[in-house]
Amino acid sequence: MVGINVTLDVLFKKERVIAGTPANMSARVRIFNDQGQLVGEWMSSEGTYVTGNGFARAADGTNQYPFGPLRAAIPQPLPLNSYNFIPGGTTLLHAVIAGLPQVPAATRNAPAALPGFYNQGDPVFLPYACVFIQACYSGRLGLNFRTGQIGVIPPETTIPGNPVGYPFPYTGIAGSPDYQGGWTAEVDFVPWYANNTNTMELVSGDHHGQTPTQDNTFAQYYAPVNGLLMGESYHIIPGTTAASGLSLTEDAALSTTFLYHSMAMNHLGPYSQEGVWQVSGTHNSGEASGIFEVDLNGLVTGNALAFTWSNEFRPLSWGLVNVVGAQGGSGWNFYTYDGVYEAFMPPGTYQFTISSPGYATQSWSVAVSAGQTGTGQNVYLEQSNIPVPEFSGLAIAAVSALAASLYVLRRRRK
Repeated sequence: MVGINVTLDVLFKKERVIAGTPANMSARVRIFNDQGQLVGEWMSSEGTYVTGNGFARAADGTNQYPFGPLRAAIPQPLPLNSYNFIPGGTTLLHAVIAGLPQVPAATRNAPAALPGFYNQGDPVFLPYACVFIQACYSGRLGLNFRTGQIGVIPPETTIPGNPVGYPFPYTGIAGSPDYQGGWTAEVDFVPWYANNTNTMELVSGDHHGQTPTQDNTFAQYYAPVNGLLMGESYHIIPGTTAASGLSLTEDAALSTTFLYHSMAMNHLGPYSQEGVWQVSGTHNSGEASGIFEVDLNGLVTGNALAFTWSNEFRPLSWGLVNVVGAQGGSGWNFYTYDGVYEAFMPPGTYQFTISSPGYATQSWSVAVSAGQTGTGQNVYLEQSNIPVPEFSGLAIAAVSALAASLYVLRRRRK
C-alpha cells in the first residue's frame, strides 16, 4: 500500500525577515502522528543538495542517488553540490518525507568497529529501532527481530510480512482510510562550523579513491562557531500538547521506552519553532504539505575570569552558569570552557547566576531579543575565602564509617 508524503518548506528568519543561516548546521525533521508516535524523519546526514541561491533540498532518493561510496556510479561532474549538512547561507529547506529513514547500507563514515553498512541514527529513538541501524541485511551484522539481539543474522531469518528475509519493515506513513488523523512536525538545527560556503578549499591528491571534486573533501580550517553542537533534539515549542510541556521529542526521551532522561543537556539550538507545526491528514498515495518558519534565537556570550591564589585573573573553566527565565523552575545549566560561556535563548528576560567552588557567586539580568548576538557579558569572580573541602560530604561519611568499623574490629580482637 502506497502511503503519503509530508512535504515541508522551512524558511529561516532573523527578526521576522528571511535571512541566510549564519553557520553550517546539521538538521533533523521529525514527523509525529496524533498519538505522538514517530512516523517519519529526515536527517541531514542522509544528504542535502544545494543550488547555490540559498535553496536546499533534503535528499529523498530522487536526485544523485545512491549515496556514499556507491556515488561513483553517477556520471561526473555531479549536477548539484551535495553536503551532509545544511550549508551556511541557506534561506529555504525543502524536505519530502515518506517515512522513517531507509538509507542504503553503505556508509563511508562508519565506526571502525563496524563494517561499512552501518548508519548512525536518531539519538532519542535509536536503541530500539532497526530502521536507524541499516546493518540489518541477511547474513550480516544487525538486529535480529526474533531474538532482539545484535549479531549475525542467518540467511533464513524472516520477519512477519517480509518473507524474503531482509528486515525492512513497513516504515511509510499511513494515510486515510488507514489513518484518519494529521501530523505534527518538529525540527532542530545544530551548528557545526562557521559559514564558509563561498570559500571552500579543495584538498589535493587522491582521497578514498576519488578526486576531491567527486568526494567534496575540503582542506581548510574551520573556526569555532557560536553555540557549537548546541540544540540536538531539544526544543521548547509554545502551545504544544506534549506531556512534558516542551515537545513530542522530549516526551519520547523521557519515556521508559527510550532514554529515561531529558535532552535538556544539549541546550537550545540557534533556531526555534514559535508554535506547533500541524499538517492536515490526507489519503494514501497523497501528499500533505506545509510552509513554516524557524526564527533565530538570541545568543548571550561572555568571558568568566577568576582570581587565582596569587591574585591574578585567569580564565575559569567548568564554572556553572544557571539561567532562569520568566517561567521559573530550575532553568538551564551551562558551563564555562577556557573562560567562555554562551547560550542560545528565545526572546525574554533571564537571570544568569555563575558559581564555582572557592568563589563568590554572581548574578545578573539579561534581556534577550530575537536574533541578537549579545557579547561582552563578562564576569570577574572574587575569592569567597571559604576553604574548598578536599573531600565531598559523601566521601567524608564513607571514611568515617570505615574508621568506626576498624575501631570496632580492633576492640573485638582484644
